[in-house]
Amino acid sequence: MAEGAFTCHDCGRQFPIRKLKEHFEPSGEKIDLCPEDLDERMNKEQYVRGGPGKEKAAASYSKEAPQDAPYGLRAPPPGLRSGSGRR
Repeated sequence: MAEGAFTCHDCGRQFPIRKLKEHFEPSGEKIDLCPEDLDERMNKEQYVRGGPGKEKAAASYSKEAPQDAPYGLRAPPPGLRSGSGRR
């Protein structure tokens, strides 16, 4: 079975879907990132929060992303909830 692919929003390269990282902007827009570009954004913003993704169990959120937007359709597992201190 062939694995799907996605194009990273920041670098424009294609990656296997298993490497997909979701990040939500202040506008609430979801962008797909590769792991390296997500790390770069997180380091630049110096603060991101976690929450449920649309396609993945967990996603990162910009500090300014609306708290009440309906991002993911499922709640993350209890150990992945923001502020739990577990990874």
